[in-house]
Amino acid sequence: MRHLLTTLIILTQTLAFGQTKTFRWTTELCEYEGTYNANKYTDTQLKNTYKLWFSDYFRISTPCTVWYPHHIDSLNVDSFDNEYQKKSDELKHLDIVNSTFWETYRQRKLKDLDEVYKLGRITLLGYKNPETLRQYSIADTCIKKYVDALISGGDKLLQTW
Repeated sequence: MRHLLTTLIILTQTLAFGQTKTFRWTTELCEYEGTYNANKYTDTQLKNTYKLWFSDYFRISTPCTVWYPHHIDSLNVDSFDNEYQKKSDELKHLDIVNSTFWETYRQRKLKDLDEVYKLGRITLLGYKNPETLRQYSIADTCIKKYVDALISGGDKLLQTW
């Protein structure tokens, strides 16, 4: 009976210990380590949640502005569209920790990505055809004040500036 009780205690401790795992991550200056219940979260969920929270991975890096007019030809709307689509799809299907907080954060990140995309895309199109700037309906006050000046150029642009 004593051997059976000892074996049961050892197995119980082993099972309890087997549920706890360690997750490690680093920032610019520090290394961190935390333990979590492997029955509640997967390693993939934690890595993806970390990716969502601590990285700029879900920002569009394809340029949508230039400093010099001769660089306008290097801008590529298709590359911008493709990067947005890829990152938006990945963010929508990212396996993250299942909680209201993280789902709300994902939705806000998606909205941010979408709004940056709309502004960047209209900016790209506006370089070659300024009339397309009228299609940006999100900022009505900016359109009323600046679009005509940007399309006309010259003295009207300088006066508005």
